[in-house]
Amino acid sequence: MNPGLLIRWNSARARELDVIFGAGGIGLTIMMEPAAKGKRTRIVSRSGKVNFLSEGVEVVKGDACQK
Repeated sequence: MNPGLLIRWNSARARELDVIFGAGGIGLTIMMEPAAKGKRTRIVSRSGKVNFLSEGVEVVKGDACQK
């Protein structure tokens, strides 16, 4: 499993959303870039908790490996 995976989603009906799978060191580092630019950002972690979170970042509980 990739420790930090960034997916960009864009629709005419919604603002661009950056989704990062993985809340480890790499995922948190990846999260900082779009959040610093004021982009809508969501981070997905297995526990649904993140120790360090940039302002405006949404945390969602989920497992990228689960079917």
